[in-house]
Amino acid sequence: MIKTIIADDEILVRVGLKSMVDWQAMGYEIVGEAEDGRQVLELCRNQRVDLVITDIKMPKMDGLELIRTLGRKYPSTKIVVLSCYNEGEYIKEAMKYRGAIDYIFKIAMDKAELQKTLENVKKLIYEDIAKSGRTPEQHGYVSDDLEKIKVWERILNEGNGQLTGGEDGLQSFFGIPLQKPYVCIVIRLFQKENSQRLLQAQGLKKEHKLYFVSSVSNLLGKDKILYDISFLKQEIVLLITLEKQIGTDVLEELCKKIDSTNYFWFNVHMSFGISSKQQGAQQLGIAFAQAREAREASFFYGEAKIKQYQERERKKRPEKTLPVGQELMILLCENPDKIRKTLACYFRFFQEEGGIREEEIKENCFVFLSNLTNILSSWLDYAFLTRYRERLWERLMSSYTLEGLQSCVEGYTEGLLTEFEKQENGLLSAESRKALQYVHENYKNELRLKNIAEYIGINESYLSHLFKKEYGKSLITYLNEYRILKAQELIFSSDVSLNLIAEAVGYPNYTYFSKVFKSITGTNAIDYRANIKKV
Repeated sequence: MIKTIIADDEILVRVGLKSMVDWQAMGYEIVGEAEDGRQVLELCRNQRVDLVITDIKMPKMDGLELIRTLGRKYPSTKIVVLSCYNEGEYIKEAMKYRGAIDYIFKIAMDKAELQKTLENVKKLIYEDIAKSGRTPEQHGYVSDDLEKIKVWERILNEGNGQLTGGEDGLQSFFGIPLQKPYVCIVIRLFQKENSQRLLQAQGLKKEHKLYFVSSVSNLLGKDKILYDISFLKQEIVLLITLEKQIGTDVLEELCKKIDSTNYFWFNVHMSFGISSKQQGAQQLGIAFAQAREAREASFFYGEAKIKQYQERERKKRPEKTLPVGQELMILLCENPDKIRKTLACYFRFFQEEGGIREEEIKENCFVFLSNLTNILSSWLDYAFLTRYRERLWERLMSSYTLEGLQSCVEGYTEGLLTEFEKQENGLLSAESRKALQYVHENYKNELRLKNIAEYIGINESYLSHLFKKEYGKSLITYLNEYRILKAQELIFSSDVSLNLIAEAVGYPNYTYFSKVFKSITGTNAIDYRANIKKV
């Protein structure tokens, strides 16, 4: 708490100041009142005082003399001046020569002005605390040390969400009795710049962390509720003991207050996920997973930023990914509209099913867009691509809902495809387009370069040279990649034997099919099918 003294010779002014705001909720404790400067100095001799709010005109020792004396004897104490409109010269002297950091006009003073002043003062005080190495008073425990982070990594890396090993060793890292009921709250925050980006919680400045800890301490300390705070890479993890009965409505109200009190510092609102009640160190992984899932539910379903965990029916589903590499290249050459439809299908799937972390889906989109940009670099102007993909990751991270992310990805993709289609009409030869069409319609049959050239009506060697020049690979290589892509689709969607699949995509010889499959995908067809069945 920030220990504060109010000094004014008028009792109504002191009473008005004390009643205007909730001092305790803002992190302040009024430790004394005074009618003049001498009484202030007497109070400062008996305890540490962080802030003095003082009038200028007072009997015995006025405000200017008090400010000068405080600056000499207690230089860390901050001073805010109370004044009237006609005391401008005194205010100027108090701030320029004596060390006051702010002022408030008594007549025009209102709640909003006082709150703003107190928030500014709090910021300065906590910056000083961070520089000096002092820690704020608190009824809990906070840590972001490497050992604590390693403990959390161990917790989160357990496959079933539960810990193996003894609880006693883990208890020493946490400031709440884990053998008693508790909840886990996962908190994420974003910072606005030209776009919005995720703040790395672990990399917050020390004074930011102290400010956050202070706000939690102020909210929970008055009821002596134990808590524990950890600053992980991207999340702040808050554990709260439930020794005292705390309802779900109280927890949500607590999150709202944490968000409100920290908005001034972080300049952004937070999102919260709250776990169900857990008990024991063995359940820390489950508590964290529940809290994270609850927080991420708002991304997929557009619900409130404070979300309680709710058990959902788990649907077994196949893996859903976006096309990259050769698959993306083939879709692009075959028909760009297929890429548009694939994107729509991808996002529709997660709107209905969920089941993937927010970071993971954003990473998938980033990889997809990076692949698409790189592939199109053979056709599109380099300067255009350089400008177009600037701050791509920041743009993806600025999406706070699945619909927002979909709009961002589809908009970026549409811009690239539109430019590609303009270029394609002028750069791709009719012969190459006919060759592609013939491959797409006849890949199931035995195909040779000679057959394709005869269909088009040009020389075989000319077709080979032309296609490689325009696509950067031979027509036979493209044919093999297209056949293997179709084979992957059949393996994914059916239980047909691999021999029959090989024949269905134009490889009567299974041994040769297997060899080509591995050379293109990096794994053999048997392992590819086995991995799909595990999903």
